[in-house]
Amino acid sequence: MLASVAGVRTQPDGGLSVHLAKQDVERAGFRAIGFALGLRRLQKKGFISLYDVDDRDGPYEAVRVTDEGWEWIEKNESKFILRKLDPDPDGPLPF
Repeated sequence: MLASVAGVRTQPDGGLSVHLAKQDVERAGFRAIGFALGLRRLQKKGFISLYDVDDRDGPYEAVRVTDEGWEWIEKNESKFILRKLDPDPDGPLPF
């Protein structure tokens, strides 16, 4: 979950809606309870923060990585997949 939130950062204090973060984590194969548990644990560790946003789309809750979270990511960079893997050229055709 931390990778999902960190991966969409487009500005220094940027984040994303909790709804979009949940969708991203579920697409990665986790259930809703996995998202909720990850959210709770990361918040308790101080790695993420939740905040309210009110923009042209209306009010919603958003999540962003804290400075402590970024420090942990930087110290543990080897635990993250930073590049997409190239498809197997000898594997089945995608069509």
